[in-house]
Amino acid sequence: MNRLIEVELVEKGRGHYYKVVGQDELYPGVTTVLGSAVPKPWLVPWAAKEAANRIKEHLLEHAVNRPLTQEEIVELVETGRKEHEKKRDDAADVGTRAHKAIDAYIAGDKAELTDDIRPAVDAFHQWQDKHPFRLIMGDTKVASVKHKFGGSLDILGESKDGLGIIDLKTSNQVGWEYALQVAAYAKAFEETFGEPIRWAMVLRVGKKAPPEFEARPILDLGKAWEAFLLCLIMRSYLKEELI
Repeated sequence: MNRLIEVELVEKGRGHYYKVVGQDELYPGVTTVLGSAVPKPWLVPWAAKEAANRIKEHLLEHAVNRPLTQEEIVELVETGRKEHEKKRDDAADVGTRAHKAIDAYIAGDKAELTDDIRPAVDAFHQWQDKHPFRLIMGDTKVASVKHKFGGSLDILGESKDGLGIIDLKTSNQVGWEYALQVAAYAKAFEETFGEPIRWAMVLRVGKKAPPEFEARPILDLGKAWEAFLLCLIMRSYLKEELI
C-alpha cells in the first residue's frame, strides 16, 4: 500500500505530536484532541476510591494496635493521593506491552508473552478465530493535513466490505468517545494513503484471565467524524484567551 504522505511521531516535552515529513508544523494527536474536549466525570470518583482503598489497607495492616506517628500519617496521605496515578501507569504499561505483542504478531514476528499480558493477547487470538478478517498492518502513523491532526491506528484489516480499522483497547469498558477516535483515524488514513475506509470497530480485550473480548462496530462513521470535528473546534477555542 503506497503512502501519499509520510508521518512521524515527535516527542516534545511531556507530550507527543505528529509531523508530516516536509512540513514544520506539529499536529496534536487524536487522543490529545479528545482529552481536551471530552469530559471524563468518572475520573474523580475513581481516583477518590483508589486513595481511600490504599489508606484503608494501610491502616488495617499497621494502625489497628498502635497509633501512627505524624510522619507516617503524612506519608500515608501522600501515598494515597498518588495511588490512582500508580494504578493508571501500571495499567497503561500492561496495555502498551499487550499492544506491542499483538502488533508483532500482525507483522509476522514473535513477541515474548509475560503472564500479565497473556490474557489480552489470548483474547485477541480468540476474537481473530471467530472473525477472520485479513490483517494488513498494525501500528501505523497517519495524519490529516486538511484538519491538522495525527494519530496511530492499531490495525488495518480487510473484509468483504473493503478496508477497515480495528482499534484495540485494554480498558475495562468501551466508551462512546472511542467511536470519535476511530472515525478520526479513518479520515487521516484516507488522506495518508488515498484509500477509503468502509468500516471500523473497537475491539476490547480483557487484561485478566480467563481471556475475554468485546467487539463493537462503529455504527455511523460519518456522525462520529462530525463529532470529532466539534472536538477539534472546542480544542482550538480552549487554547485561546476567552476571558
